[in-house]
Amino acid sequence: MPLQTYRLAVSVTDGEERGLDATVYDEDEAIVASTRVAPDEYDFEPSSVDVSDAETSFTADVTTIDLQYVHDGATLVFRVLGDRDEVATVRLADETEEVA
Repeated sequence: MPLQTYRLAVSVTDGEERGLDATVYDEDEAIVASTRVAPDEYDFEPSSVDVSDAETSFTADVTTIDLQYVHDGATLVFRVLGDRDEVATVRLADETEEVA
């Protein structure tokens, strides 16, 4: 498979379906992978500045794309795996965490 450019974007959804949506788009803006994190799942409130900048583009020669997220208490990390190797990440800090 030739090199392709993808874009990982994270956005906030308000209303009944409130949460964080992470989506991987291909060069034609077709959705390749997506996931949603409800804020009450992890008691996580991202900084509005982090979410407005929560986008990254990457180029990869892969046959499979998988989108995962992990929460370590202070940060929510969205990871894109291409053929099981990490190819892109977006990190969001928890606005409610106190800085020591």
